[in-house]
Amino acid sequence: MMEEEVLQMNVVLVEDSNTTRLYLESLFRSRDHKVVGSFGDADSAISSILEMIDEIDLMLIDIFLGGERNGIDVVESVSVQKPIPVIYLTASEDPQVAARARKTSPYGFLLKPFKELVFFSTIEIVESRIDAEKRFRRRIAFEQMISGIYRRLHEPGDPDFVAILNSLGTFVQADRVVLLKIFPREGIVRHMALWPPSEQGKSNIPSEELPSLLHLLPERRDQLLRLRSHEAQLIFFAPPLNYLAMPIFLPEGGAAGCIAFDREESRRPWSGADGRLLRMAAEMIGGWWHRKETEASLRHAQSSVISKEKLASIGMLSAGIIHEIANPLSFVESNVRTLGKSINQLRDETTSPGCEDFSKEGPELSEIIDETVQGLERIVGIVSSIRSFSAGGGDIGARKGWYELNEGIRSTLALIRTFAGESAEVVLELGEVPPIYCYGARINQVLLNLLTNAARAIREKENLKDGRILVKSGSADGYLFCTVSDNGNGIDPRLIDTIFEPFFTTREDESGSGLGLAIAREIIETDHGGRLTVESEGVGKGSSFTLTIPLRPEP
Repeated sequence: MMEEEVLQMNVVLVEDSNTTRLYLESLFRSRDHKVVGSFGDADSAISSILEMIDEIDLMLIDIFLGGERNGIDVVESVSVQKPIPVIYLTASEDPQVAARARKTSPYGFLLKPFKELVFFSTIEIVESRIDAEKRFRRRIAFEQMISGIYRRLHEPGDPDFVAILNSLGTFVQADRVVLLKIFPREGIVRHMALWPPSEQGKSNIPSEELPSLLHLLPERRDQLLRLRSHEAQLIFFAPPLNYLAMPIFLPEGGAAGCIAFDREESRRPWSGADGRLLRMAAEMIGGWWHRKETEASLRHAQSSVISKEKLASIGMLSAGIIHEIANPLSFVESNVRTLGKSINQLRDETTSPGCEDFSKEGPELSEIIDETVQGLERIVGIVSSIRSFSAGGGDIGARKGWYELNEGIRSTLALIRTFAGESAEVVLELGEVPPIYCYGARINQVLLNLLTNAARAIREKENLKDGRILVKSGSADGYLFCTVSDNGNGIDPRLIDTIFEPFFTTREDESGSGLGLAIAREIIETDHGGRLTVESEGVGKGSSFTLTIPLRPEP
């Protein structure tokens, strides 16, 4: 619950009359101020005030305290460390005393004996001045803090969100601050930063556990977020004390996350100023998220175009090479087969005297011809696999056509069998899959990426002697699916959410651009309306990628 801030001052009284001190305490309490110290002599007042100097808003001090040191001495001693607003009490009209007192810049004087009306009038004037000064100082600190947050959000690289939450939490005197982001594709809400840093670290919360956050409407942009108790406990890793939460929206209106404060109930209530600060922070962070996503999308689009242009060029080149190889290869294969038949015929006919040597060498020549034919058949098979893999021409599958998933799997494996076979056994469990009308070459490109990644994961896993890649396919409920599983390096759970992001790569040797999985997901989800997902139990425990595509009739 937010309230408008009302000035409540911590007051120190220095007065040698116990009766007057008690009377003054009652007057201050009647205006909801708190007397944090009450002293009858200068020495005890000075030592105690210096110990709590940062907590004091106002001092009311009698000039004449009946000892060697007076009230002006108290103010002068304290002001060396920090000036504190002061009102002097005095029964003297001595101009010299008044002149010395004015040098300490008091906020007012009360002449004894005073009436309550005069006291309250003086206090109201002082309250207004102190309140204005507090607001001014807070405004300066607020602007400096916002400027610092803006600077952090616009520095190169990712900002230090913990430092940002630290600034916000310190400013509003919060005990805990959390920043959460929604990942709708993965179905999770993730802790992006916590202050103070939590032992639990960043965690992923299933979307269904935070319905209050996920079911926001754009028109709730300026409203505080009301969380259920178990939701707040998930966010703060502990039962909430007195929380204040604001949803974060992207500029186009979609809910992106939330930022929340929490602190002890015993402190002051949350104010309208706290809510406005939280709203401003939410808008700044939402703007940064939007900018980063836009930049990533542009970079992805640009790199995707470049990659596809390269693939198109390679496709055109390979199509030409295949054509140039295929024609003479067919001639050579045909001629070798004819030659083999001719040799066999000659061997059968060499029964006349003088042809014994040829008859002896005939079987060896036949074996040579058979081996040559087998080699040619292997080359023909490779050429056929390349032609099948890049079906759709040099425009990287820009044209749709009927596609057989299992045939795509086999032709893709034929191209990388040597690469994969050196490190792993490839096991096929291919079910019945009807043909679909799609961009076949693009799906083959996805299969190639998944299979080569699996082979690399197995190669990079130390002391793995029984590497295994399992490829399953099938269809159910109007979808076809293909799962590529391996027992290789696996994936760090903290990276599961980011492996599909453009330019993300775990390879330190720069052998990967970080675009393979990003483009693969775009092909499956954008081009074909399907899904590309990943599962891994952790580092060293392998991983499993599954693509699903709806079965659609020819348009």
